[in-house]
Amino acid sequence: MYLRKQDDFLESSYRYMVKLGACRVNIKEFFNEFEYLFNYYQILEKWADIFDRQNIIVRCFDKKTMKKNIFDDFLEAINLLDSMTSFEIDYLEKINVSPSVKTTKIILLINNFNERFIAKYVTKFEDSYWLKYKDFLSFL
Repeated sequence: MYLRKQDDFLESSYRYMVKLGACRVNIKEFFNEFEYLFNYYQILEKWADIFDRQNIIVRCFDKKTMKKNIFDDFLEAINLLDSMTSFEIDYLEKINVSPSVKTTKIILLINNFNERFIAKYVTKFEDSYWLKYKDFLSFL
């Protein structure tokens, strides 16, 4: 299991949910609502109940201190790094990039506006509207 420092995980999770259009509150309110996600001890205890404590390897997820990348680190942890040639991973592709602080604030404002707009003008939630909205947020 890879764990980030809780403050990094909170910030990343918050920005991700805002980016998806699924969050319209500030980071304090977000934390208060999802506080259980940041209690690593409780999460690891549940995993230990299923897999047994000795079968869990906890690794720190920190891009700055990780020798390689998470894929290689994982393969090395499970002793499959030498078999890596069978995996085709584009290491240069940026996956799930977090928006900047300014962009997060802009998206948050848009999410709040969107919620009021829908409540006032949209009577039927059409899939096409949500797809267009998601594309717009991805553009930002």
